Amino acid sequence: MRATRNPKSDPTGAPRLWRLVVFFPVWLAGLGLLQSKEKVCIALAARGARNLGAGEEKIEDDGLNALLRDKARRINRRALVTAAVITAVTLAFP
Repeated sequence: MRATRNPKSDPTGAPRLWRLVVFFPVWLAGLGLLQSKEKVCIALAARGARNLGAGEEKIEDDGLNALLRDKARRINRRALVTAAVITAVTLAFP
């Protein structure tokens, strides 16, 4: 016997735990958008490098390197918080 879905109680048909899958793509999208907005690649910042159009180059200035790593951490944190909030909203609705 097949279970019938009640559209009033579950409009999406997706079990709540499966909605956690939303987190990963939203996090990646947030990373991409925030990196683009801030013009900082978090992978390059983690390696202490930058790319200004002429290819990847090592950052020699410790102050600039620290600044870029801090900015990369903020970008990652903002993307994680955004993904967590959006995932929580998807879980909040029946």
